[in-house]
Amino acid sequence: MGCLAGNRMQVHRVGDAVHYFSRARNEHGAMASYSAFDRVVRDQLNQERVILDCEIVIWNKTRRASPRQGRV
Repeated sequence: MGCLAGNRMQVHRVGDAVHYFSRARNEHGAMASYSAFDRVVRDQLNQERVILDCEIVIWNKTRRASPRQGRV
């Protein structure tokens, strides 16, 4: 397995709303399919207001590969 490239993100949860911001402060989410993680964020974080500073890495089980950086 080679190097896995991810996207540096801040994930903000406020109540049921989940927002995804890049280093450049661009809001992603539905535009980049990050909204697919909304349920996971809500289910796993028991706080109503939280900010995660993280690296999001996607793994395609079928292709056994990670998409190129910036593509979800």
